[in-house]
Parts: sequence; structure tokens; C-alpha cells
Amino acid sequence: MIFLSDFAFGQKPDADILLKEALYETNVNKDYNKALSIAETALKLAPEYTDVIFLLGRLHMLQGDGEKAKVYLKRVLEKDSKNLDALNYLINIEASE
Repeated sequence: MIFLSDFAFGQKPDADILLKEALYETNVNKDYNKALSIAETALKLAPEYTDVIFLLGRLHMLQGDGEKAKVYLKRVLEKDSKNLDALNYLINIEASE
């Protein structure tokens, strides 16, 4: 696993590395705030990266913010209407309201 602290001497992490770190923080450490911060940085580097957008939706859902989660999940579906994971999360959020 590569961490942000591993980047020295002006090296910048790319969105793929940041996504992996955000997933690690989400799934292993359960540190959703840290994962959210990392994923937001990744999104700034790659604004159209649907995996990052999906993770942001999932993170907001895990933190109980259904409205923000829906914004990101709908954005994923605009780019990939066949993304079943995003659709299922969106359905679950709307069903729980």
C-alpha cells in the first residue's frame, strides 16, 4: 500500500493511487473522514473518474448523508447508466427516506 506520506521531493500521487488509499481507509480502517478527504483530492485530479465518484457517494451514505450520496451516485449513473452498484445504493437510500 502506498500512502500520501510516501510521496516526497515534489512527487504527486495520481488518482488511481489515491483511490486505492481511500478504499483502504474505507474498507480496512473504517476511517470514513480520511477516506472522504483522500477521495475528494482524487476527484480534483480526475473529475470524470467514476470509481472515485462512486466511492464518494458510498462514503456519504456510510456517514448517513443520503442527500450528498445521491448527488454522487446520480452523477455515476449519468456517466454509466448500467452501473448496478450505483443504482442499488441509490435505490436503498431512496427506500430508507
